[in-house]
Amino acid sequence: MKLPHLTPILASLSLLVAGTVHAGTDPFEFDPDGPGPDAPIIVNSLDWLPGSALSIGSVSLPVAPENKALTTLAHAKLGNFMNSNGQVILGTGLNSAYELTMVTSIPETGSSFGSSAFFSFDSTGSPNFFELWWDPSQDSSALAGTGYNNGTLILSGIVTAASSTFNATSTTPVNFDQYLSDNYPAIDTVSGNGGGQIAVAVTFANPSFFPSQLPETLLFNTSQITPYKQTDPSAKFTASAGGGAPTKVPAIGPINGVSGPDFQFQADANMALTLQPIVTGACRMTGGGVTADGEILLDENGDPVPSAQATDEKNVYTFGGQVGAPTAADPNPKGEWTHHQFKGPAGDFVFRVGTSSAPKDTFVTQVTCSDPVNCQPARPAPFKQLDWQGIGSFRSAKGSLASMVNTENDKTPGYSRHFVRVHIEDLGEPGGNGQQHSDGCTHVIGTLVGDPTTDPAAAAVCSSCADVYQIEIHADTTPESAVIYSVGGYIDQGNLQIHPPIQ
Repeated sequence: MKLPHLTPILASLSLLVAGTVHAGTDPFEFDPDGPGPDAPIIVNSLDWLPGSALSIGSVSLPVAPENKALTTLAHAKLGNFMNSNGQVILGTGLNSAYELTMVTSIPETGSSFGSSAFFSFDSTGSPNFFELWWDPSQDSSALAGTGYNNGTLILSGIVTAASSTFNATSTTPVNFDQYLSDNYPAIDTVSGNGGGQIAVAVTFANPSFFPSQLPETLLFNTSQITPYKQTDPSAKFTASAGGGAPTKVPAIGPINGVSGPDFQFQADANMALTLQPIVTGACRMTGGGVTADGEILLDENGDPVPSAQATDEKNVYTFGGQVGAPTAADPNPKGEWTHHQFKGPAGDFVFRVGTSSAPKDTFVTQVTCSDPVNCQPARPAPFKQLDWQGIGSFRSAKGSLASMVNTENDKTPGYSRHFVRVHIEDLGEPGGNGQQHSDGCTHVIGTLVGDPTTDPAAAAVCSSCADVYQIEIHADTTPESAVIYSVGGYIDQGNLQIHPPIQ
């Protein structure tokens, strides 16, 4: 089992070329069904299907350096989640169990020079919005231009940068709709192509769909062409945020790009993003625990099984101590911790860090606190999660670990030293021996919970989930060495409490 919060989360619209993500964007964790049972996936970029865009009032444009205020409306449906190798991530249910769609309105200015048009972001213009929707009904229609802004709004923001060009390659009219059957036999178009970049500052993101870190900026590149060849031209566009029905009917006349006043084109985008930084700081923790049956049980995937019963095939252990007091001790933060494994496949041992009976060269080396704002009604604390690491030793070991941690004459205690990581989550409130963990807890251990005072989803985690304890012990004193012991999950008895730092 890998402790999820102890592994660093994988590491303007910036240009994405041929599906690759430029430096500065972040891989991110996305949960395809939000609060549902499916596991999150790691995504590097989003590949949108060809959609429609409408540049309102862009026929005709003044000659540069003069410009004209415009608005561009667009919508699209997501085609694929892409991994770090530029490959499609399969088995996510996308476009079979649900669809992801986007709508946006971009205020711009436009000018022309010869056969080319140039568009720039207008920070004073409106409407300005971007919305991402999750919808199990899968009812978006490229031809009608409907169904792109219904279902569940999972992200919204405002455009903060945009630039694009469009080059008319031929003014000889051709069929406007060249995708499958011609749905617009009375409308022709000029031919051309172009590309652009767009940046969106995220103002809202649903943590059920972005469980680890929330997006901060969306980064697009897009290409645009006429005539339409990979999708149907849309009959309507969404002109306002909030999920209302699309109302804007394109005014393109009999020759798109000539008769105007609007210009409509096929748009195809790729998207990556940057993530909000994880807020970390100083804190300390005390506590200990053991489950009601004497163990924390994990299934074959390393996930906790709260209702399972203890058996001889499971590890049984207790744990406890304090870490981080005083917080700013020199040269290392203080701490004392004991983990006692007394039954199960890992045998019988006592592992200690910094206690009075432990060797002097065992100590806590680093404490990191994250996930601001404590669960209620606990005493005020700056964070809900704490990770610490250090060097510990085995007092004794019988069973499967004995050959790795004992001396040649195994009567000498504390011989071998080992790197150790521990992850704590202070969720279950009120504390005490009875942790209030319910089957309604859908929290993924190691992901950020959020602010329970303002976010109902975070408050639900605090009310339905118990405290979390995870530990991994390595083969030697380096974090790169193999993990020889790893257990953890939600506790049933005890209490793990995070406190403000003390000097």
